[in-house]
Amino acid sequence: MKKGFTLIEVVLVSAIILIIGTIIIGAFSGFNKSVALTKDAEKIVSLLYRARSNTISSRNDLSYGVRFEPSKVVLFLGDTYIANSPTNETIQLQPTTVVNSIVLSGGGSSVFFDRLTGKTSQVG
Repeated sequence: MKKGFTLIEVVLVSAIILIIGTIIIGAFSGFNKSVALTKDAEKIVSLLYRARSNTISSRNDLSYGVRFEPSKVVLFLGDTYIANSPTNETIQLQPTTVVNSIVLSGGGSSVFFDRLTGKTSQVG
């Protein structure tokens, strides 16, 4: 009687390991996307709160806004978004997170806060 494994046994075990590995990698990838989306959502909410807080407190005697773009969100000073302003604070979103479309009342893709109340008319 010979000792060892047959070719069929080796192929079968290799196939089972490959299938299990594929399932684990797929689940891990989905989990990573979920974590990235959650982190980006937390960053966006934090940026909105900070813009509102800075506006209410009249920091630097200015109002603040938040601009939404497909791969980033920008905190900006003043009532108008200026793309390359050195005062802009940009948060790059994870490659798996994309802002597809923003629908705000009044149009546009920026949120502005009222200096006295902290409210915004751009809801969506």
